[in-house]
Amino acid sequence: MMVFVSLFLDLYFTETILFLVPLFLLLRLSVCTFTRYGKQHPLMNGYTMAVLMN
Repeated sequence: MMVFVSLFLDLYFTETILFLVPLFLLLRLSVCTFTRYGKQHPLMNGYTMAVLMN
């Protein structure tokens, strides 16, 4: 039973990480793009980045 639970958790966290890493990179790219043109996206404030970093 523990093997299945462990396998499930391992797959769950792997899927989560594989989903969040590209999402995080995409957000970083959009932040760089917006700040390069002098306008920062309202959603890309310090709070959002702090939540994503944790």
